[in-house]
Amino acid sequence: MHLSNNSLSGNVPSTLKNCTLWETLDLEHNNFSGQIPAWIGKSFPALRILNLRSNMFTGNIPPQLLNITSLQVLDLAQNCLSGSIPQSLQNLMAMKNEQKMGHFILHGAGSYYEENLLVSVKGRMLEYTRTISLVTCMDLSSNNLSGEIPEQLTNLLGLHVLNLSGNHLIGKIPDKIGKLALLESLDFSRNQL
Repeated sequence: MHLSNNSLSGNVPSTLKNCTLWETLDLEHNNFSGQIPAWIGKSFPALRILNLRSNMFTGNIPPQLLNITSLQVLDLAQNCLSGSIPQSLQNLMAMKNEQKMGHFILHGAGSYYEENLLVSVKGRMLEYTRTISLVTCMDLSSNNLSGEIPEQLTNLLGLHVLNLSGNHLIGKIPDKIGKLALLESLDFSRNQL
């Protein structure tokens, strides 16, 4: 479901709960507000891409989002989210493993389809289509997140992009951050580390 770059506003409609087979939910660049619905983590068990970038979401990151084991792209950047980064990051199984070359997202009766998603990497928006199944990305930048960077983040060995910039994070960068050997882009700038 792609509804990006519209002027949609208000809360995310709860009627979407019934669309349990979605692999993509892209609501980027709208005016959605309120808290990110916790039911997203329960209603979409096959979700691979969750893009809520550039809206007006407030409150904490619902820990239920981190129960979506198939999630490869989590983009919550440029909202008004607060609180700490949930420690249940180790539940993101698709981010714990390297995605295999030649593995494409299947659609319907075994046919392949090309997904289309913009991912912010090193300050540039890169478009991914057929290779989106190889991308693992977490972007929580430009929010009001606070506290320390959870050590559990270092277990997401399949991550290619990690952006926590522009928040209020404190403490030290986890000692084991070097375990993330597949990282192509890492941004912790504009925090109080």
